[in-house]
Amino acid sequence: MKRFFIVSVMVLVGMFLGSGEIKAAACGSGQSCAKELTVRNVYDCALHFSGDYCIEIYYNPVLPCYQSSCIALTDRYTACQGWPVGASTFTSCVLSGHEETHTCCYTPGSTPTPGPSPSTKCTIQGYKGLTPGFQTIEPASSQTVTLGTTSRTSNPYTFTNVNSGNRTVSVSVPEDYSVGYTACTNSTTCHEGEITSGLSWTGNCPAGGYVDLWWHYTPSLPPSCSVSGSTNVIVGDDVSYCVDPSDAPLGAEIWKSPQTSQSWTNVRPKTVGYGCNTTSFNQVGTYYVVCNAYGLVGSQCSGNPWCPWSPVALPEASCSGWVDCTANDVLVVNVISLGPWWQVKDGDVFTGGNISSDIPSTASNPFFNLEGLGGFPGIVNYNGSADFGSGSVSSIGWLVNSPFSIGNKYSTSYFEKQIPADTYINTVSTNLFNNGVIDAGQAEDGIYWFKYDGSSGLDLSIDSDINVGSKKVVLIVNNVDLYINYKIDLTDGQGFFMVMVGKDSEGNKGNIYVDPSVYGSADDIAELKGIYLADGSFYTGEGDGQLHIKGSVAGLDGISLQRDLSDNSSNPAEFIEYDPNQIILFPKILKTKKINWKEVAP
Repeated sequence: MKRFFIVSVMVLVGMFLGSGEIKAAACGSGQSCAKELTVRNVYDCALHFSGDYCIEIYYNPVLPCYQSSCIALTDRYTACQGWPVGASTFTSCVLSGHEETHTCCYTPGSTPTPGPSPSTKCTIQGYKGLTPGFQTIEPASSQTVTLGTTSRTSNPYTFTNVNSGNRTVSVSVPEDYSVGYTACTNSTTCHEGEITSGLSWTGNCPAGGYVDLWWHYTPSLPPSCSVSGSTNVIVGDDVSYCVDPSDAPLGAEIWKSPQTSQSWTNVRPKTVGYGCNTTSFNQVGTYYVVCNAYGLVGSQCSGNPWCPWSPVALPEASCSGWVDCTANDVLVVNVISLGPWWQVKDGDVFTGGNISSDIPSTASNPFFNLEGLGGFPGIVNYNGSADFGSGSVSSIGWLVNSPFSIGNKYSTSYFEKQIPADTYINTVSTNLFNNGVIDAGQAEDGIYWFKYDGSSGLDLSIDSDINVGSKKVVLIVNNVDLYINYKIDLTDGQGFFMVMVGKDSEGNKGNIYVDPSVYGSADDIAELKGIYLADGSFYTGEGDGQLHIKGSVAGLDGISLQRDLSDNSSNPAEFIEYDPNQIILFPKILKTKKINWKEVAP
């Protein structure tokens, strides 16, 4: 450090004038220049001089005391963080960027008074946070910062009145984390720069200044998650999905999106720990169900299948800042419509094999066999397995798994043989059957018997709506199939209708086909009334409208349930309701009998 003395000014001999360079001063009339020097800290200058001096002061551009005009030095000191006030005043001011040159003069003969000595203490301060993003949260915020024998756990933390010079500060580190630091001297603007790894910092703590020391914690393990749940779902059904996160202290979440678009809907909000939520899908299609997990300081993973790490990555997917979670972070979910199901009411159901009706949980009445007017359902007898989906067999649970045997095969041939030979039977001469044919017929003992033998090889068709009314009609069809293209109605409790369709000599034909156009609303009005017997199979028709049959249906080769509603969630595609009136009105001559008494001529 240089010291300079001017002999002509004896009052300053032996005084410390600060470091710098003596320059020629230009003072006004009646004033003399005591000393002229350049310093880089106005605080240092102010501490050592008071009174009027000829001093040139260079202001460091990083200090916060820069002003763009010359003002009284006393005002300048007051404005600069309460630094000691000197008696000097400006006589000239030259500005050049952030540099200010001031020449201060004094009146000869006055005696300056030295100011106080500069401070030898400093401050160490800072924050603890999680990276990236520097979040001042746990576990970083509660870590211990130690200087010598003094520790701090607050955030931010401060050590004041620290002896200047080389100092060492250290921090604690939680498990599965690493730590580094950024340190600024007399500044707070260096923390966007490179982080130095380490759990301790050693550096100079400047006298009269401070060190801004930030600690950056980074989790060692990235977060991950897996999502679980059903991958085959019925549209509209509630289904549960669960997320199992790992190393995700900030939580995990579940999202779903159609496979055809990035249209995400939240299933489970971001929640810490394992958990499940219920959702549903309102449209048929393929969906993605994914989990996201959040680690500390912005570390996050996603199961988004469109991100770059996926085989189906899309360039427009927003995946910046995300990493892949695990192999189980995405589910491909197939959402299908509810399958068709069928239901009966009041009657017994018999089958020599399995029986099933996939009743959904959303069904208006989730029983297979409903109660009739008597307050009871029928009995369901099967031989094998029984499956009623999300429903059950009935309110009472009458279900029998047992083989059964009947002595006679109640076929068309059986019932035809029951008819006495002298019974008048109307011949159906064309392959069309309708109300006109019935009205033109002749009754025998109150019963209209009709027979179509199929000798023409043409199948018989019902070509218009039939209303039997209170008549009792029996239709026998042989060697061909019957096509029911229109509705068949009767007066409940009075009318009777029965059709039986037999096979040909080679065992073919004998089927009943209901046209899909025969359907109605899910109400109490039946589209077909009566008893329907097919030696072959009974086909309900491939339609999307409900078929309601009130009476009885039998297919010796089986019953093919072909209806599939556009919405199977509430009502069955086929509804078969037992009608006891049809049994009461059943012709006596068709019933089983041991002896046929008949009066004959002697």
